[in-house]
Amino acid sequence: MVIRLRNEWKHTDGRSNANGLPGAKSRHVPFLVHVVYFCAKTDGSGKLRMAKSPKKAASTKRYFANIYPGNDEPLPEAFSSAVLELQNTINQDVLLLVQNDSESPYGELGPTVWRSIFELRKSMKKGKPIGVLLDSPDGYARESYKIARFLIRHCGGYSVFVPSYAKSAATMLALGGDFILLGNHAELGPIDAQAMSPDEGRCRSVLDEVQTLERLNAFALRSLDETMQLLIRRTGMRVDRLLPEAMSFVDNFVRPLMESIDTTRWTEMSRVLKVGEDYTIRLLKRKYPTQLAESIARELASKYTEHGFVIDAEELEDLAQRLHLDIKAPLALAADDPTIMNGKVEPIFEKINPFLHKLTAIGFMEPRP
Repeated sequence: MVIRLRNEWKHTDGRSNANGLPGAKSRHVPFLVHVVYFCAKTDGSGKLRMAKSPKKAASTKRYFANIYPGNDEPLPEAFSSAVLELQNTINQDVLLLVQNDSESPYGELGPTVWRSIFELRKSMKKGKPIGVLLDSPDGYARESYKIARFLIRHCGGYSVFVPSYAKSAATMLALGGDFILLGNHAELGPIDAQAMSPDEGRCRSVLDEVQTLERLNAFALRSLDETMQLLIRRTGMRVDRLLPEAMSFVDNFVRPLMESIDTTRWTEMSRVLKVGEDYTIRLLKRKYPTQLAESIARELASKYTEHGFVIDAEELEDLAQRLHLDIKAPLALAADDPTIMNGKVEPIFEKINPFLHKLTAIGFMEPRP
């Protein structure tokens, strides 16, 4: 969520502005210019002719993600160039967490990705914050929390850049960052956990089961209220005489539904939902008082109607208002907001977006000849 803290991001000349963010002057990716020049050569007849400088051989440097796919497959040139531009803009190394291969263990925030990132600790400078380019559909709450805590402890913090989407466990990971920068059309998602349904053989949000009692309770109360109003209007009898009959009617209707609930399964799913909520609270407590962190986590865990619900910058600002957060420091801001890096990141996101949803890249970029 945009949670902007005072990161001291420096210019290349060591300057920083009042907000600790880069000002108008930024680093530029160097480029080559081929110069045409004149040289005094003759063509045999004594006349001078124009000659061009010999063209420099095109650079053969390629970039690889040092975890996955590793040295087996270079990253697309345009993608690598855009990531380098992002690194130069924020003056931080960027960890790639781009996941779009559902068949690979690197396609989600799970044990394989956590172990691989942890193994990089010897090559990561301690106390130096990094950026995380995050594009991920889901993962495990435990591993997302461990990655977040590792980056906080080892690197001193991390900023999160979301060009397209970071859903489910990826949203939890984003919440641990110093701030989140969303693209203009990017989204986060609810942090409700998913579990395998024993009857359907597929994953479903645990809210489908956890909220069963809440919804039946609300249905029973509403049914009783409507029944009482109808009987009073039709019969004109006193409430104390009608209430037992109305309660019996609603009880006969709701009891079979209540008895069909597997209470053991319900308890299990309630605990699963609470796990993600508790991890999120611990990450948010770095930036918010405990009570407010609990309110944010509860809202994201149980107040949205489906697991894939779109939580974009506008929705997060609405959430900030509902929870009475300081509107000057909302939970998320669009990347072209003039207060953040002068809108420099959104054009970079536009260069990165064409490669998302078809690329899986984990780790830091390393050049190879």
